[in-house]
Amino acid sequence: MATDVMHAASIQAQAVSYMPNPIAERLQIRSDARKHRRGRAAYRAVLARRRARSRLCRAEDYDPRAETAPTSFERTLMARAVRVILVAGAICGILDAASAIGVLGLFGVSPERVFQGIARGLLGLDAFKRGAFSVGVGLAVHFVVAVTAAAVYYAASRLWPAVNNHARVAGVLYGIGVHLFMNFVVIPLSAIGWRPIAWPVFLAVLLVHIVVVGPSIALTVRWFARRPAYAAHPTPAVGLS
Repeated sequence: MATDVMHAASIQAQAVSYMPNPIAERLQIRSDARKHRRGRAAYRAVLARRRARSRLCRAEDYDPRAETAPTSFERTLMARAVRVILVAGAICGILDAASAIGVLGLFGVSPERVFQGIARGLLGLDAFKRGAFSVGVGLAVHFVVAVTAAAVYYAASRLWPAVNNHARVAGVLYGIGVHLFMNFVVIPLSAIGWRPIAWPVFLAVLLVHIVVVGPSIALTVRWFARRPAYAAHPTPAVGLS
């Protein structure tokens, strides 16, 4: 009998312990909610750390030279520009040298003295005492000036492609401009310095610049400009990076 009573009491106690408690349930819900919020915050923190690590890795692998390095298409354009400038400069230099030798020969100037006179801009009066060396220096300076003149005209033709439609007129005007610039800017700033103008020679060399120097550069640049590969605004080929 006593055993039955004790067993019934135990069952009642267990039943009471399993009875729902509204206060306990509310506290448990709030605790679970806090844990859930802490879990979401922790997940966000981990995700933020991963994103920061990914950005750091990309920053370490980033090479600013990759954006500034020329593409193959740009390298092709630069190579074409150099080719046009060198060809125009070479043609101008050869024709100008031949014309200068011929025209100045009428004034009694030998071919050797022509190039020594050019070298005088760097070597001064010693250019006339160094023989073949000063001739070589003068020849080199002559072609450097010709290529520079070609480069300036080519750059202008890229900015204003319409000059190629009037190459002869543009060449004449450019030849006059080159002659005046050389005589009133370059030569006074060189070792030659300012000198009085010998008008017969000045006008003869001006004629060479009008007939030979300017038109040779302008017509050469126009010839290249009319070729599709050297157009003013070429379109890159598909797949060319």
